Parts: sequence; C-alpha cells; structure tokens
Amino acid sequence: MKHFFIFLFMLISTAIFAQNDVNIFNTQLQSGQAFSFNENAVCFKEVVSDSRCPKGVTCVWAGEARVLVDIYEDGKFKEEKMLIINGNNISINFSFGDKEYAISAPQLYPYPAANATISKGDYILDLQISEKLKSK
Repeated sequence: MKHFFIFLFMLISTAIFAQNDVNIFNTQLQSGQAFSFNENAVCFKEVVSDSRCPKGVTCVWAGEARVLVDIYEDGKFKEEKMLIINGNNISINFSFGDKEYAISAPQLYPYPAANATISKGDYILDLQISEKLKSK
C-alpha cells in the first residue's frame, strides 16, 4: 500500500509539472533580427548599454548589459522589453492569448575585452524562450 501511494504521488507530480513547460526555443539573433515562433516573434532591437567587466581587467563590479527586444503578436507590435544580462539568469515574462512565455538565460556576445570596442552591429543575442500554459 505504501508503494502505491508513492507511485500515485510521483504520477500526479509529474502530470502537474509536465503541463507547465510546453516547449523551449533556443535562438541566436544579430541586432535587427527576429525569431518567429507560433505566429509570434521576438526581435533583437538594440544593445542599450554594455558595462560588463572586460576580459583582462580587474573590476569591483561584474557589470551588466541592457538589451531591448520587441515582442510581436500575429505580426503586430505588442510591447518592448528590457533584458538585463548580468549572470543572474533573470527571466522576463510575456503572454500571447492563452499562453505565457519566458525569456531566460540570455547571453550577449562578444564579451568585452580591454582596449577594444564592439560596434552595435557585432552583437549576438543568445535567447531561450519557454512556452507555458497559463495557470487557471
């Protein structure tokens, strides 16, 4: 009987958590490029600031990069979101219809180096977009 309850608990837990994560999309975008999914899109608009500590330099603060992305629903602009890339893996959430999405684990390349400048067009944004069902 004990094994039955353990099995039942595991089965219910798996069913609950499996319904939350529907799909995960990974993509890399250059400035101005968009990634389309399920008739929606995320566009890498621009790098607003990049104060990450350059390679070869000792810094007191690790710094961060701020990136603007535009969110499009059915081909129409919906909203603009700011991604803050600082190593803390902070995700941003947005929704389309009955689905919720999260952008997480953003990375920005290239990483700054001492005495080198990066032109805005050279940046590549690495995104993970996960699709979730809205909670009721």
